Amino acid sequence: MRKIWLLGGVAALVAVPVIAAEMAPGKTIVRSEVEGKVKEHFAEVDANHDGAITPEEMRAMREHKRADSLDAHFKRLDTDGNGSISRAEFNAGHAAMGPMVEPPMAHGGEGHGPGPGGPMGGMHGMGGMMMFQQADANKDGKVTLAEATAGALRLFDMVDTNKDGSVTPDERRGFRDQMRAQWKGKRGG
Repeated sequence: MRKIWLLGGVAALVAVPVIAAEMAPGKTIVRSEVEGKVKEHFAEVDANHDGAITPEEMRAMREHKRADSLDAHFKRLDTDGNGSISRAEFNAGHAAMGPMVEPPMAHGGEGHGPGPGGPMGGMHGMGGMMMFQQADANKDGKVTLAEATAGALRLFDMVDTNKDGSVTPDERRGFRDQMRAQWKGKRGG
């Protein structure tokens, strides 16, 4: 499971309902859980505890989580724990991942360009900064807990199509499919 939740900083704060499936597959999410997750993650990203998250704090959190992820990956491959990866360890680690699959873009599909499925969309790169700017309601270059919560709940309400205060896996799937269709329409197909 990819850890998109922690990689996106504030972007993740406002996208909680969409990515909740990665945190709790098959689980219905209620508004209070979203508020709790936003508060929890906000405290983690707000490194100087001043009540606001800056783009620099987002980048620092992303870099920290990326370093942790790379370290964990290295440790998984370094099965004998000697601090280096032999060809045999490398091959075994990649064999355990299953057959290599070409990225969807190799066949004209989606998934690696700008937009919800690729590294430039969603929680990564430019998409993360766009979400930061959207969450920054007063445009002061930082996002407060109130702004992050408001953004997350706005998105939650969009995904909660029957307005019952909870988002089901079916509602998340429907919202994701709707966003993909809009994205495909914007890029011409």
